[in-house]
Amino acid sequence: MMRRVVWIVLVALWAVGCTPRPEGAVVADTPRGGWEPHEEVAIIYDNTDTLSLYNVGVALRVESSRVEGPVSLKVECESPLGSRFESSVVLRAEGVHSGGSFTEIKAPWVEKALFGESGEYLFILTPEQELKGVWMAAITIEK
Repeated sequence: MMRRVVWIVLVALWAVGCTPRPEGAVVADTPRGGWEPHEEVAIIYDNTDTLSLYNVGVALRVESSRVEGPVSLKVECESPLGSRFESSVVLRAEGVHSGGSFTEIKAPWVEKALFGESGEYLFILTPEQELKGVWMAAITIEK
């Protein structure tokens, strides 16, 4: 009987250890009155997987009636040991409609990224023009 219990516990631990870590988005609120080019939004991603490759993107949740034209953001990433990478990304709204509902706009940023260090990666998002109606900004991370 004891052997069976040990076997069940080992199988359960193996199953939990092999379960993939949830992927998706790390989200932060943006300034409510308007998001100015000098205002940064910081997002922290806690990494434990130093071997897998990820596609990293940017997403915004915006008021559908206030999205006009493409949105350009400066995205900066700082690793736990201080290495930095920075570039711009342009997000384009698709299927925008009037009203008070929200739209999520997304754009890829870096494909096949390797988070080679364990710990907290700091992402800083800064708009390159004044933005109104942006409620949240996110970094998307997918295998």
